[in-house]
Amino acid sequence: TCKLENVNKSNRNQRKATSWCITQGSTSCHSISRIRGAHIVKENMAGDETPMTELLADVGRENDDTAEVILSKTEMQKKQSLKGIKFSDFQETIEKINDAEYLGIRITINEELYGYDIPIPGGAKIKPEQTKVKAEKDTIKVQISKETKFNLKSNMMH
Repeated sequence: TCKLENVNKSNRNQRKATSWCITQGSTSCHSISRIRGAHIVKENMAGDETPMTELLADVGRENDDTAEVILSKTEMQKKQSLKGIKFSDFQETIEKINDAEYLGIRITINEELYGYDIPIPGGAKIKPEQTKVKAEKDTIKVQISKETKFNLKSNMMH
């Protein structure tokens, strides 16, 4: 049986980081680190890493039943790594990762992973199977279907 351990720490830039370590007995199975505003790195026992470059996120329209989150390229991504790239050309590579604390959106472009973890407030629930993700030219629109009432905009501002 694997056990999930949560360890909070800061990186050299003092950004808030959250790290998890999944252990099986005294053996480490996997470790997952998340640093807001930087890269998300997932590591397995073999030491393979998949860095994820974070996209910009803005909350659009929101009501009691749905919330729209719009993911877009950063200024640097527009000029460098994602210059001339249309998200819509990579719609089939999009993945949704549902967790109690966040909804992860991942898109693979030219073997590079981009995305964002949309924070879900404590106690709030979403309907991942009814949540829609649509890639457009320069944005990825995420229509989150809410199971319970919560305010995503105020949660993402913290």
